[in-house]
Amino acid sequence: MHCKGCFNSETWDFKGGQEFDLAAKETLFSLLEKPYVHRFSVLGGEPLERCNWEGLNNLLIDVKKKFPKLQIWLYTGYEYSFLMQLIDEWRIKWPKFNDAYLLESILEKVNILVAGPFVEEEKDRSLAFKGSRNQEIIELNNGE
Repeated sequence: MHCKGCFNSETWDFKGGQEFDLAAKETLFSLLEKPYVHRFSVLGGEPLERCNWEGLNNLLIDVKKKFPKLQIWLYTGYEYSFLMQLIDEWRIKWPKFNDAYLLESILEKVNILVAGPFVEEEKDRSLAFKGSRNQEIIELNNGE
């Protein structure tokens, strides 16, 4: 989304970073096993870019299976209403494709969604868990 003032702009390049392979997953899971870890936050770049859906869904399946009490937070520049509209439209237009179900499956595993683009003019450092006033914090699933 390339939000002006993004704190994490180094994650924008799809060719940047490191491949999330089995070794990276094992490292992540060893960190999540710590007794003081109660939350796993997914952010980016943009974790809900279409090219991330399958891998993210698979990761969240594994996280939920191994750490069922861990709270999952997901930060996205997309507004929640847009995501719901996208799921509905894809189910109608392309009912045989798995895409809408992948996005829905991801959201079913997320406890807290922080949704909406970062808007530099709305930036407010006093806000908890979000960077700008336009962003919403939405409870999707209560640890289930």
